[in-house]
Amino acid sequence: MKTKFVIAQAILLALITFLSLDIRLTPTSRLAASALGVVDNLKKTRDALLDQKAQLSAKADVVYRKIKDSQREYDLLQAAITDTDRSIKDIDDALGAR
Repeated sequence: MKTKFVIAQAILLALITFLSLDIRLTPTSRLAASALGVVDNLKKTRDALLDQKAQLSAKADVVYRKIKDSQREYDLLQAAITDTDRSIKDIDDALGAR
């Protein structure tokens, strides 16, 4: 969602740049100035997207580490449940053998 907003913002800035150019410019120089404005806005948008990617990657790394830690904890709990089930079965077998 934020990416679409950043792109829309860049397009809006490019349009504002295009519309705000001095009317006295010749059509060729007006087009060149507009193109430069669009290029500058696209570069700013690209930089913003690179920053966003870096932030998302850092957050994804944190989540990944949490998932790995939770998986280890889950595995330990499952091993304890399995050991408990074996102990219960051993007791049930001993009680049934009387």
